[in-house]
Amino acid sequence: MKEKCPLCERISHTDAQYCSFHDVAYAEIKSKFLDWNIAFGNAGWERYLERIIGLKETGVWAREVARLELRRSKNNSQASFKDT
Repeated sequence: MKEKCPLCERISHTDAQYCSFHDVAYAEIKSKFLDWNIAFGNAGWERYLERIIGLKETGVWAREVARLELRRSKNNSQASFKDT
């Protein structure tokens, strides 16, 4: 059985965790992260996600992906902190 996109319930794109629409947005977010780090001095993934969420130019699908990825990142950070 195919997995569903955690954001919109569409069928996930091949082996991706997201549907084809959110998967394109995720790929764009990831591809721009390196450029952003070069320009702004390696502020980190969470800061990057917070920044693009707040930009009015960010599209709906990208904003949805960024919010979910930020939640996941923060949850992973908290879990790692509890394990130490």
